[in-house]
Amino acid sequence: MRTLKRSSPTVTRLFPILEEYLFSDVGREGDLVLRILARIGGSRILEPLKRVVEQSTSPWRREEALRALTQAPWELAFAIIRNAAETDCDPEVRAEARDLLVRYRTDDRDHPSLLACYC
Repeated sequence: MRTLKRSSPTVTRLFPILEEYLFSDVGREGDLVLRILARIGGSRILEPLKRVVEQSTSPWRREEALRALTQAPWELAFAIIRNAAETDCDPEVRAEARDLLVRYRTDDRDHPSLLACYC
């Protein structure tokens, strides 16, 4: 993992391959990719994880993608997590998203009106 984080060209080349597994029919590979993306962190993980949150048919996988988004810059991940808290079709996924909004906010003063309904 340390190699992946430090070597941008390597990560860039690996991302298309990792993304293929996110939506594969074989669950283990997709689950592993979610963990890898969480470990990589940063802004690069936003788009693949956003697609999982918005398109996966698995509530468990959507929850995992939301948790992994906490490793991305908060100002970028916040809108994705907030949207899931408001619109996901599964009540448990919505509850997890609300919990993440409360646990991982950086400062109440940054978004007081947006976070008020989740506290």
